[in-house]
Amino acid sequence: MYAKKICKCKGLRIINKSIYSNKDLRKFFIAGLNKVGAGHDRVILVHNSRSICHGLADCPGKGIELWLPRPDRLDIRELAYVFEHEVLHNLGVEHKDMSTVLSSCGTKDDDVLAIPNWAKNLTIRIQNRSKH
Repeated sequence: MYAKKICKCKGLRIINKSIYSNKDLRKFFIAGLNKVGAGHDRVILVHNSRSICHGLADCPGKGIELWLPRPDRLDIRELAYVFEHEVLHNLGVEHKDMSTVLSSCGTKDDDVLAIPNWAKNLTIRIQNRSKH
């Protein structure tokens, strides 16, 4: 995994190759890491996706990669569950050891679950790329 190769720093490092705001992503990731009880010493690589929110992570390790869809498809609830899922992989948790909710990234028996409390008041906006 790409992030695994560069994770030699302390603290949260975000490599943002997406259209989304660095500030909003950092706030979101820190809230999620705090909820799971994971340290901030990791590298998160964020890409644009053509379809849905998905990710992969070192298990165990410190690297996470996330693909975020365009704004009309970005669902904070879905991203929150995908992020928690990937952080648990970083902590060495495999799918068989995750709750049904987290192993399925926020769906259970085809029912969509509520947005996690830690993510309820968070937004992820498009990055302002205006010239100064």
